[in-house]
Amino acid sequence: METITSEQPTVPAPPSHEPETGEVLSLWREADGAPWFLKMPTGDRRANGAKTSAMSRALADLKIVGPSHDFPISPKEHGTAFLFEHRHLWLRSRRQVAIARVRHEVTQAIRDFFYERNFVLVDTPILTGAIGEAAGHLFSTEYFDLGTAYLAQTGQLYVEAAAAAHGKVYCFGPTFRAEKSKTRRHLTEFWMVEPEVAWNDSDDNMKLQEEFVQAANKFVYRTGAKALEGLEEDGVHGPEVVLLRA
Repeated sequence: METITSEQPTVPAPPSHEPETGEVLSLWREADGAPWFLKMPTGDRRANGAKTSAMSRALADLKIVGPSHDFPISPKEHGTAFLFEHRHLWLRSRRQVAIARVRHEVTQAIRDFFYERNFVLVDTPILTGAIGEAAGHLFSTEYFDLGTAYLAQTGQLYVEAAAAAHGKVYCFGPTFRAEKSKTRRHLTEFWMVEPEVAWNDSDDNMKLQEEFVQAANKFVYRTGAKALEGLEEDGVHGPEVVLLRA
């Protein structure tokens, strides 16, 4: 009899709910992308005795639906250009799943940090007529017959005004910089968090920044430890993982 556990690396994370008896779960294999239908048996739930206390279930039925003989992503190394052409399938890989989960935890950590300190979230415009920073680094577009609009470089101009009303505010959203570069690590689009506090001096700002980085790292390491371990197992030992493990 074949078994499958939550620790098996070739399937995605288990569902958020506990499967009911006889429920059919839809999973897929990372190796070739073929979906599985798994039917859980009646009353056959047991602990497998591992230190992780993972639960194991015996399979009552297994059926492969639509085998993918030509699944394009194989265990061999692929170039970045090839993987981006098959991005919808690449997202299923263990590394991409781990990256998405860590990013999710980072976002939650940022929002929780400011919420717990009574900051007010200000959603600043993405299309704006104001130039926040260097005028030569803007993505521009024609805004009907009203002139030129720009993709926001920063939300700073808006949160500075909002800080006078609320005292403590922040914005967190997409940011665009039209700085042409040939490096793979250069970002023209990214998410940026910008807090503003009325009457903060330089020492207050540095204290807030240190508390923010520490709190975000502790939160992500606590809640996303399994995803971080998956990245390390996959050979990712960059500053992001090292920082979060510190």
